[in-house]
Amino acid sequence: MRHTPLLGRRTTVVTMATAALAVAVLAGVALAGPSESPPAVAATPEAPSQSDVAVGGDTSPRTTPARVAYLGDSYTVGTGATSAAEGWVSLLDDVFGWQGMNLGCGGSGYVSPGGSCGETYDERIADVVASRPDAVVVSGGLNDARSTDDLNELKIEIDKTFADLRAALPDAEIVAVSPIWGAGRTPPTITIMGAVVQTAVAKVDGTFLDIGQPLYARPDLMIDDGIHPNDGGHRAIAEAVAEALVEVAVARDDAEAEVPAS
Repeated sequence: MRHTPLLGRRTTVVTMATAALAVAVLAGVALAGPSESPPAVAATPEAPSQSDVAVGGDTSPRTTPARVAYLGDSYTVGTGATSAAEGWVSLLDDVFGWQGMNLGCGGSGYVSPGGSCGETYDERIADVVASRPDAVVVSGGLNDARSTDDLNELKIEIDKTFADLRAALPDAEIVAVSPIWGAGRTPPTITIMGAVVQTAVAKVDGTFLDIGQPLYARPDLMIDDGIHPNDGGHRAIAEAVAEALVEVAVARDDAEAEVPAS
């Protein structure tokens, strides 16, 4: 098991408390409407420090923020939000104290080349490597589901993407987020892709985050195009990802605690 800046063993109490606070902050903001103020809390929480949120292979605090590269689509870019700061990626970076490098490209996916960059995820791995990340978060699938029904091609390209990422970044944490759909009924292709992504990232000793469908049946979380999330939608995604990260970290700590000391 790879122990790295985002998810590792022997998580400190401070780290998990900070992670829980991050989820609570996101949940509080998400519960407030896009034009409302977040609910009041007993004390105004400070932003998590870069040392608090780092979860490494030991309990010593990090002195620099974890560098996290995000490889994804227009959701990753933050399309639909009123500003880049309101996108789910920026919200995660803010609450966890990460130094994020957003390498999202609208229209792109595992097989779908982006409308602006003209490249699939695999074709942008060189950009990920150039960002010198401690961890890589891969998210997407909507564009692939909208552009192809060739499940064999999807499997081949998904497997290749994660294999190439691991070969290029042997020491980095690789985290895959389950494919996100909008407010409408989730198509079977998205569900199948989720299973394929889970298997592919496991093969390279990475982590899969199943965040469900935080936008499902919530047209109020979408902008008028019906495809992209608004500020509230991005907050809902950020909250779901944060909760999944905490769940994985807790599970790893529990598993570590059950292993007898040598």
